[in-house]
Amino acid sequence: MSISRFIGLSFVLAVSAICQHASAQAVVSSTFDADADGWTVTDVTGGPSSAPTWVSGVIKTTDLYNWTTFLAPPKFTGDISAYIGGTLKFDLQDTLKDANADNYFTVSINSGAGNLMWFGGSPSTTSLTSLIALLDSSASGGRLNSAVGDPNSGVAPSPTQFAAVLSSVTRLHIEADWRSGPDEVTLDNVFLSPIPEPSSVLLLMAGLITMIAVRRAQNAA
Repeated sequence: MSISRFIGLSFVLAVSAICQHASAQAVVSSTFDADADGWTVTDVTGGPSSAPTWVSGVIKTTDLYNWTTFLAPPKFTGDISAYIGGTLKFDLQDTLKDANADNYFTVSINSGAGNLMWFGGSPSTTSLTSLIALLDSSASGGRLNSAVGDPNSGVAPSPTQFAAVLSSVTRLHIEADWRSGPDEVTLDNVFLSPIPEPSSVLLLMAGLITMIAVRRAQNAA
């Protein structure tokens, strides 16, 4: 086998490995293009739920419960520990919000190992705001067993505690109650994404560089 064919085969195998890794940890998403995609509306503590309003590729809710939230469907729950280091991204808007709304939780993740809350600030009242929660125990805003309106309560999770919560998620809530009174909240484009595998990316880059070098050497000969 020639060197160029060997390098080409190695490149193909590297791409295959990356594709297999990506399929094992695929992005979980809800873009609401056709319907509510299994999302419901409930209180952050659970209990009765309602269907959100689906309108032109987004879902909406008014203030229905004591602390109204959008509740994710089962595909966002269970063992999601493979997404540690990744992100939970979504677009959110509220028509009205309290002056201290930035102190309210943004995401609540429940499991048998505790309740993890992310305090990432409040959305805009005039347009959809992209909010990104970094799924890492060292990331700012993450609190374990905290109060819903107090980012200084609870404790910062250790890596072990963080992994325990994400390995057995029972409910994932996105905040939909930024005002103590009537309002309307819109949610769109929810993405749970894994962290890219550095070794696979480096392997692909090395393969590309080597192939270019071999081709140049062949052309110069």
